[in-house]
Parts: sequence; structure tokens; C-alpha cells
Amino acid sequence: MRSAKQMTCKNYASKKEQETSNPLFYGLRKQTLAFILCLLSHNEISEGFLHNAFHRVTRSAGGGNFNVKKLMKTSSLMATENSVFERRNVAQVLEFKEPQTDVTVILIGTMHYNPASISMVRDTLENLANEEKLGSVIIESCDIRWNESKSAGEASAAKNLTKKFLQNEMRVAHDTAITYGRPVVLGDQRINITTSSIAQTARETLSDIVTPFSGGWERFYDEMKESFPENCPTGVDDDGYRYIDSSGILDMRLLLSLPSTLVKYPLSWFVRFPAGGLVFVSILLGLNRFSDMTAVPPDASVTETLGDLSASILFAAFEVALFGRIFLRSLLAERNKIIGKNILEQCKIYTSPTQKSTNIFMALKEGLGMWNNLPDPSIDQQSAASLKFDVTYAPDSKIPSMFFEKEKTVVAVLGMAHCNGVMKLLKEQNV
Repeated sequence: MRSAKQMTCKNYASKKEQETSNPLFYGLRKQTLAFILCLLSHNEISEGFLHNAFHRVTRSAGGGNFNVKKLMKTSSLMATENSVFERRNVAQVLEFKEPQTDVTVILIGTMHYNPASISMVRDTLENLANEEKLGSVIIESCDIRWNESKSAGEASAAKNLTKKFLQNEMRVAHDTAITYGRPVVLGDQRINITTSSIAQTARETLSDIVTPFSGGWERFYDEMKESFPENCPTGVDDDGYRYIDSSGILDMRLLLSLPSTLVKYPLSWFVRFPAGGLVFVSILLGLNRFSDMTAVPPDASVTETLGDLSASILFAAFEVALFGRIFLRSLLAERNKIIGKNILEQCKIYTSPTQKSTNIFMALKEGLGMWNNLPDPSIDQQSAASLKFDVTYAPDSKIPSMFFEKEKTVVAVLGMAHCNGVMKLLKEQNV
């Protein structure tokens, strides 16, 4: 009989022999495990530090009771002179009055899966709820994406990973709102419509690029010229409210948490859509391989080098045109309108009693027969079809009733790229 010590020594020697025979595999495995542990530690430290810092600063700035309005002022004409934290936090948050209903709207601009954004969303909603000012919470998701992410998160193998490491601001907004008994709206355009739009936009762009003398380039230029200022406004609007600018993205709190974001965001797609993730990575590897195969050798002539440079510039211009149009039209403009409509529908629930009475009377007069989320046909005589805009609530969400809800604040948790365009649509009543 071999002793336990002899068995242990033999197993250790066998393991060392395997590592020696395949150093690349075992080296990568050790580095991967170390990298994951570092990211988990970074994620925990970032969220804990930001959450504690938020409460320390807000207590010192506001005494006993924290004033959300004071923290979230967005008008450049009403900037506070108190703590530096209050002015910094304005960078990712827009607050304004929705003009049709006179309801306060707060847009929280986030960097997806960033611990700083997660902490800001949680604390903002909690403070509003504690002041009894929190109305509906709109999150940037649709029923298809939400159900798929929920299914992935409930899988036994991924449950702990998604709950701990892949926590994101949309899930935190949902959970916080549900905890306080507030409605949660899945306010984004359905993903199948977005993907169809991306394919259609790509086809149109390719057609316009190859038909410069048939008006293709002119159509492309006109659309981009009109779409960019509408969906990516900058500076300050006519009422003195500022838009989110570069300071929102370059906020030190977001940058300090960026390493977690760069790993968690793509990893979340692999967890939810493993097949799609593999296809995407394969395409990237294929493009990288193609680039290596077509690279000009170091001893190439000047003519060959210039030809390669010209081809690279043309291909880069093509990529900018293709993805720029997809981004502005399919990923911003169309989705901003859906998000804006969902915000407006929730604002109608929390408007003043006088306006609610008008809404109910006009709705009954038009024979709509809707007792929850009544639309307002008195605003600008919209068509009956547009009045019947469908609102999708999260499966476990409370369904609000116009009859019983008091005046509250509607909060939307969105990616930062959406906030400026959505505020512009709502304030200019283009929803």
C-alpha cells in the first residue's frame, strides 16, 4: 500500500510533467484565472467605494436629509455652489419638465456595466423613493431582450456569475423600483425591429455609396446632416438646459471603473447569446487574418506602399459611412422615438389632477374605453392609432393607474448616447 505522502508526491510530479509538456496551455490558464480574480476584486472595490463615497459626500453636503433636486440640477442657469460632487454628478444626469404634462423627468445617462453608473442609478432611485417622489422607471430594454437576459441569468451555471459579476444598471434600476413598489417600463424598441432596421440601413448605405452620380452620395449627406444635430445635440438648449457633453464620458469615476466595463459588457453578450458571440469573434479574427495576409511587405516599393495606404483610407471612409449611418438611424433616431413615447405615456399618469380630468373626459368622449394609462387626445389632436401606443411593463412590475397616482418624477435609465436626443424630442414635443 502506498502512503498518502507518496501518492501526493506522485500526483504533484505528474502535474508538473503535464505543465512542462504543454507550457502554453497551463500558462494561459493561470493568467486567465488571475485576470478574472483581479477583475472580480476591481468590480467589488469600485462598487463599494463609489457607494460609500456617494453617501459620505451627500450627507456632508445636505446635512441630515439628502436633496435629490439639489444634486440633479441640470440647468446651467441654476448650478449649485455647494459641493464639487453635486456639480460633477450633473455630467450624466438631465432633469427637465416635460412640456405637455408639466411632469419632472430625470434621464440618467449610463455607461453600460460600469460600477460607477450602477451606483449612481441605485442611489438616485433610492433617494427619490425615500422622498416619495419616484414615479415610473423606464429602462433601456425590450421584452425580448429582458426575457432572454432573465433566462440566461436563471441558468444554474450562470446564475452566480450574472448576479454578482455581470450586474448592470438596468437590472439594478428594475430591482430598486420593484423593491419600492414602483412601475418598471421596458421602454426600448424591440430588438427584432432594430436588427431589421440595421440590415435595411446597411443595404441602403451600400446602394448610395456605389451610385454617386444617381444621387446616392447626396441622399447620404442630407440624411447625416439632418440626423446628427437632432440625435446628438450639444451645448445648451433654448431654455438654458445643458446637454450631456464630453465631461459626462470623461468623468473620473467612470474612467476608474472602465476596466470592469470593458470585460463585463462583451462577456454579458456571450452569456446571453453564446452562438452570436462566437460568430462575432470569428468575424473579427477573420478580418484580422485578412489584414495580415494583405499587408504590404517591408521591402515594398513606394508605389505599392502608396497604393496600400490609399486602399486603407478608402476602406476606413467606407466603414465610417456605413456604421455612422447605422448608428444614427437604427441605433439612435428610431429607438429615441420609442423611448420618448414611453416616457411621455408615463408622464401622463403623473400629471396634475386637472389635466387628468381632461384626459379622462376626452378619452371617454372618443370611446377609447381605456382605464389604465389613458392617452391624452387633447394635446395636439393626434390620430387614434398614435393614441393607442402600447406600453410594455416588466413581468413583475406594478401597473400604474391614472386615477390613483399622485404627481411624481419619471426616471429613465439610458445609455448616455440616447439622453440628449430623447430630451430634445420631449422638450420640442416631437414624440
